Amino acid sequence: MRGSIFKLVGLAAAGLVAAALLQELRKPPIARRWHGRVGFVPYDFRWPTDEAIIHAFWNPFDGRVLVPTFFGLGWALNFRALLDRLGVSQPDVTEEHFLMPTDSIRETLAHVTDRE
Repeated sequence: MRGSIFKLVGLAAAGLVAAALLQELRKPPIARRWHGRVGFVPYDFRWPTDEAIIHAFWNPFDGRVLVPTFFGLGWALNFRALLDRLGVSQPDVTEEHFLMPTDSIRETLAHVTDRE
């Protein structure tokens, strides 16, 4: 019984992957983006970057717990949103933390500009 459920899930996943690939291959080459949705299931067949992987698993700016995966078919778990929902983490990280350099970087940049 258990084995047949795993086989059924595997066949469904293989069918969705095939449908996603067929969907992309039916487009003209210039229009292929290699990411999108098959029905309600997201897919992304682009080569994953470090940023995409981090963005999938730890994104304080996306409140969704389940986000489209960084590669393949389905969803990834946004742990930051999960911790926020569980009340474990503090929402103290803002976009400014990512855009502004740290004090040590500012000091280093100040020394470099002083030399010029």
